Amino acid sequence: IFVKKIPWVYQFHKAEGIFALLLALLHPTLLVSAIGLEKYLSYSYIAEDLKPFVVIAQIQILFLLVTALTAIFMRMPFLQKRWRTIHYLNYVVFYGIWVHSWFIGSDIRSTPLKYLWIFFLISATASLVSKIVFAQRRR
Repeated sequence: IFVKKIPWVYQFHKAEGIFALLLALLHPTLLVSAIGLEKYLSYSYIAEDLKPFVVIAQIQILFLLVTALTAIFMRMPFLQKRWRTIHYLNYVVFYGIWVHSWFIGSDIRSTPLKYLWIFFLISATASLVSKIVFAQRRR
């Protein structure tokens, strides 16, 4: 609906998605370059109780790749009616990234940054709820 009323929103959204994907891929790339591939693949660089959060992050990168590829190929016959539903995985990605950074980020919970993260959580939840309500009204 915004694309018809404000045309630059689509271009901004595309650029935002590309930036998010590049940032998501940069993080593990820098980590591998710092600690080495063997340590990265064996998870020996992280405490045992934090390993699930690393696995969550790796799943989020996979989901982000799927949603990016879906957006790129959304005009293909198979995806024309499905891409929007698949694109909702971005919310799963956001929540996964939020959990990952909240628990193993750089001391987020003990600094004033926690308020920014709480704002991110509230705004993502409000956005998801509005998307669901809008989708149900459209039906």
